[in-house]
Amino acid sequence: MFVSLITRSSPPYCTRVTKDSSYSSIARFDYAIAYIEQGQTEAYQQLFCVNPAAVNKAVTTVCDWSAPPQVHFLLGDEYVHVVRQDPTGRFRGNAEILTYQFCGHRLNVSSTRSIPDVKVTAFTPDTAKGVTVFEYGIHLEGEKATFAMTGMIPALTQIYTVNATPSHPGYENKLSFIKVEYDSPMSPVEISFTPNTAVLVFYVRFPFTDIPFGIVGYSLKVKPEKTLRSKKKCLCPRRTMKD
Repeated sequence: MFVSLITRSSPPYCTRVTKDSSYSSIARFDYAIAYIEQGQTEAYQQLFCVNPAAVNKAVTTVCDWSAPPQVHFLLGDEYVHVVRQDPTGRFRGNAEILTYQFCGHRLNVSSTRSIPDVKVTAFTPDTAKGVTVFEYGIHLEGEKATFAMTGMIPALTQIYTVNATPSHPGYENKLSFIKVEYDSPMSPVEISFTPNTAVLVFYVRFPFTDIPFGIVGYSLKVKPEKTLRSKKKCLCPRRTMKD
């Protein structure tokens, strides 16, 4: 557990709790940001990878405005318990909860629709090549590769950020699917992707060596705007019947 400062646009006092095990994982569960409303002192966030033998890792970061909150959970728990800390007792502003899990099972797209506020994506190590693959989103008909990048995370860099916003003419500036490959035999690497901002973040636990990586992102065509045609009105003079 540790406390860190982030940008002033978000609550500045954060607590991050990490629990991990030796179990293997094939999928990542990213939970939408949850909020504890102003004046509320505690809350529970529901989890969906709850079998202890299925959970490889769980990470929860909670940020608040007055003091670092308390965060409690164990691997396999059904809920994360958050208790806010405020010496004044006012609990101003909304606290933010951000959680992800590495899980030993994967859910298909249709079944994830029944799970609120969680995105399940593939996270599979390719042991034959020594390369780890991270995928987010789904392949859709009509998509096109609109973002491609190769690079190197320098040694001694624990957090590395990439802006993966595509800029291909005629295609959306957001990604429907992104794939990341990297080679890090010396250290575990966690990756988070925020689709709204197209920001990809690498978290390197032991940044002793350079880590090469490659990224490919796909987008859909921009849908043409529909315009409604208005009927032309005739301003012709009225005809009158004469006797």
